[in-house]
Amino acid sequence: MANIKATVRKAKVLVRVNPIHESLAEYPACPLYWKLFFWSAKNEQVWLFYIMTKAMRKILERRKK
Repeated sequence: MANIKATVRKAKVLVRVNPIHESLAEYPACPLYWKLFFWSAKNEQVWLFYIMTKAMRKILERRKK
């Protein structure tokens, strides 16, 4: 249980420092992703946060090309 709490803490810090949500305005094409991303962070759904972070990273990488 303790490691889950630690992961959640890390996840919240990630959301805070992660530049990903600063580019929110640039990527209005995937609002569902963003909703899930922030919901997962806020509601401590670590597994969903992890999946969404990976998904967002893929989307952002694809857009850079």
